[in-house]
Amino acid sequence: MKVQPMDDHIQNRTHAILDRKSRYLKAIKIHRLSNINEIHHGMKMLEIGSGSGYICKYFSENGFGKDGTFAVDVADERQVKDGYHFSIVHGVLLPFPDREFDFIISNHVIEHVGPDRSQIIHLSEIKRCLKDDGILYLAFPNKWRLVEPHYRVPFLSWLPRRIANVVLRTFGSAPFYDCYPMAAGKAMRLLERSGLTQEDKTLEAVAVVAELEFDNRYARFLLKSLTPFLGILKPIMPTLIFVSEKKDK
Repeated sequence: MKVQPMDDHIQNRTHAILDRKSRYLKAIKIHRLSNINEIHHGMKMLEIGSGSGYICKYFSENGFGKDGTFAVDVADERQVKDGYHFSIVHGVLLPFPDREFDFIISNHVIEHVGPDRSQIIHLSEIKRCLKDDGILYLAFPNKWRLVEPHYRVPFLSWLPRRIANVVLRTFGSAPFYDCYPMAAGKAMRLLERSGLTQEDKTLEAVAVVAELEFDNRYARFLLKSLTPFLGILKPIMPTLIFVSEKKDK
């Protein structure tokens, strides 16, 4: 299958997080937020940008099985390689047939595929590969978060790209800024253009994270109690999460 190349200046820097504990917690969060409850024999899932492989391993062990669990990435940085099928890709097209998957994960990937043109292709390819009742989990860093997550530079994603490039070169972090984070409004527009629904799960994710990652029950209770009031902070929430389906089933 011919693969659509990314823009020439986009390189295969994965920025992948590879530790086991955080990836398994992430997998549980994805599972809960996506409402994937009844997984039965014959169902298939795909993770785009598999990184360490731990998220795929989790879903393989929790219903999909090896024959139903697939992953793609631009580089092989897997820490666990058994229990699922893996392929290298070289662009934003997916090497799978139409309507192949019940569940697709794009977790902190879309900001790496390139600007708007490539992001729309990414979402359109996901729609093509989803079954008519399939589900997409889409997560990405908020453009307006206070500290850019890949380079740890405050307000980097707020800056015009030319200035962001200069900032990274000045601090010696990278020759240019290779990420394209979005705000919620833009993400909703791209999902709409790609024929996908837009269910915002960002605030619901806060309660799930509190339950999974805070050991102190009082801290968990406090954070979950504050969740309804976090709407005022949503414009700068670090991560935005959407769960989507096909609009034209």
